Amino acid sequence: MEQLHNWGPEDPRSAGNSPESINTDAWTAYGHHHIQRLTPLTEVEQIGWGPSYTGPGDAILGVLEARRVLNLGCGPARHAAHLARDLSAVVDAVDSSPTQIQRARSRYGDLPGLRLVVADAAKYLSTAVPYDLIYAVNAVAFRGLGVPVLGDSATTGTPVGR
Repeated sequence: MEQLHNWGPEDPRSAGNSPESINTDAWTAYGHHHIQRLTPLTEVEQIGWGPSYTGPGDAILGVLEARRVLNLGCGPARHAAHLARDLSAVVDAVDSSPTQIQRARSRYGDLPGLRLVVADAAKYLSTAVPYDLIYAVNAVAFRGLGVPVLGDSATTGTPVGR
């Protein structure tokens, strides 16, 4: 198992004080905290779009069976796992925090239809094959990621921000 650290500016893997590295460092520390505490990951039955799980749930995403879906800022990938397991989507779940992805792999590493990726969202999108649907649950505000970064990442005809 990889040794976990406090990913501070002195660590050669840290990019310093950019908003992106500060965000990654914070979520990595958060993931490390929960790994050490052995915090269980509870399952979700639908996507909750806000802190109090309000909003339209999964219905807003449409039919996802066999569709290529990208979850940006997936954290421990509970929502991505739900879409793969319960709605038969093929989901790539991306997060810049290695400890959040470690938590996801410990729970969902063998789940068919789910691929867990440690990467910066913008860099990942710059080389990714287009997706049928791209979504984020509470992550875009932390990354400062806007629609222009998505570019042609979704297939033609797919509304961005649906």
